[in-house]
Amino acid sequence: MSNKQFWILTILLTVSMILDFTFFVVTTNLTSLLSVKAPESEASDFETTYFDDYIKLDATLIACPDVRVGLKRGMRDGDTHGSITELQQFLISSGYDLGGLSNGDFGPLTEKALKQFQNDQSISVNGIVDTLTFETIMNVCAVE
Repeated sequence: MSNKQFWILTILLTVSMILDFTFFVVTTNLTSLLSVKAPESEASDFETTYFDDYIKLDATLIACPDVRVGLKRGMRDGDTHGSITELQQFLISSGYDLGGLSNGDFGPLTEKALKQFQNDQSISVNGIVDTLTFETIMNVCAVE
């Protein structure tokens, strides 16, 4: 091994150790702040558990969707500045089945999920984001 290779390897190992230590310190501090307890098994189990908990925590912090009044079947994100995807993500996070899709197209699955949401909220069921549906979405997401 040449001198140059030795120093490159030394630098890479040092950077790797610093990154590992930084990750440990950050996750340790975050878990103590969030009161997430690490399992006593391997570190990789801890990382998986920690990030699963973080994703669950993060999912509860989703902001109200940027939807607009007048969204209806046949519209696409390009026409609505991304409002269809926002609506779809809101419906999915609220437990409505869109076949796992959030594709930006207001198709039959989005319409069906929106109608189910309207029915569950005891508002007029028309599959369109009218004023009442918009207000209901804003009220529901403010509670979540």
